[in-house]
Amino acid sequence: MAKDWYVKLLFVPRTTNMTADTIAKEVRRHTMRLLVFAQPIPMVHDAILQDKC
Repeated sequence: MAKDWYVKLLFVPRTTNMTADTIAKEVRRHTMRLLVFAQPIPMVHDAILQDKC
């Protein structure tokens, strides 16, 4: 790896990013490597409204 890398990590508590947390929990329930949603899953709607990010 001959490139110079700049990496920045930022901690975001799941209580402030409910949408990502909800999607992550739903994806873990499936065995497929790639899961594409044509539209938001119903449980994400409430998380989007509650998100603080």
